[in-house]
Amino acid sequence: MNKNFVLDTNVLIHNPLSIFSFEDNNVILPLTVIEELDTFKANTDKKGMHARQVLREIDSLIKKGALKDGAKMPNKGRLIISFVPLEAVIPNMDMTLNDNKILFIAWKLQEKGEQVIFVSKDVNARIKAEALGIKSADYEKQKVEYSSLYKGWKEIKVKGSDINEFKLNGRLELKGDMLLENQYALLKASDSEKLQVVGKMDKHKKCLIPLDEEYAAMGIFPLNMEQSFAFDLLLNDDVKLVTLVGQAGTGKTLIALACALAKTLEKKSVYEKILVARPIMPLGRDIGYLPGAKDEKLHYWMQPIYDNLDFILKRSIVTGTGKKNGIP
Repeated sequence: MNKNFVLDTNVLIHNPLSIFSFEDNNVILPLTVIEELDTFKANTDKKGMHARQVLREIDSLIKKGALKDGAKMPNKGRLIISFVPLEAVIPNMDMTLNDNKILFIAWKLQEKGEQVIFVSKDVNARIKAEALGIKSADYEKQKVEYSSLYKGWKEIKVKGSDINEFKLNGRLELKGDMLLENQYALLKASDSEKLQVVGKMDKHKKCLIPLDEEYAAMGIFPLNMEQSFAFDLLLNDDVKLVTLVGQAGTGKTLIALACALAKTLEKKSVYEKILVARPIMPLGRDIGYLPGAKDEKLHYWMQPIYDNLDFILKRSIVTGTGKKNGIP
């Protein structure tokens, strides 16, 4: 028995090819979804681009069968467009809301005894579905586990004698554990829990080298191992691009700004200015919700940058690093 996947609009906006992701099952799009896509298609942003692409994909399937009965897809599934009748009612729900109109299709199929799964990126819509007894799911095809991402360093077990050799000679050639250029390693002794050291794969020497123990920029110092790695990369002129990934409050912006200022203000600097940019449409919003005219809106939006700069300048004055870099 084929399953019936009822898709919310946000799934199609998230991935315009999502209709092809459900194997040989039925993919059902309530007409309300098509209407919402139509309102987005004129947008000049990513949402508009994806809406137009989805509509093109649907149009190409019309040639393979009537959408009302189910157009055949390459994966042997069927794409069905379902109409929401004007008299559609789900008990105790406001049917003027598009979310509820979309849910009506899933609810009606379930009432007929069909196997239905409501797919949405909106947690509130999924909660409503579950409250109606409809199985729901997030669209996870493009999700990536954070733990699977390249994090720039790895933990390696070695002999205690290898760590002692590393500290003595300032280099260590690793056998078997391949590290990328500029990748860091936390070496832990297999025969001693307390014996450990960090190093970096040097692209010139092709071996592990120790890190500077006293990183600092404009009075800002690393507070943990990962921040030390960030300082090492950001202060290295040979590294042309650094990407920092982490939760809010882990120091990404602060460290990047501090290192940028230090490199720009240092004597014989190769840098003349710093360019700071923030996307003005995070998570689907734009700056329109902020108060004031355009310049005022941008000021509010850039406030986190100003706050970090203010903190850095105060720290540079307190620690005396500001004068060294030409800051009175």
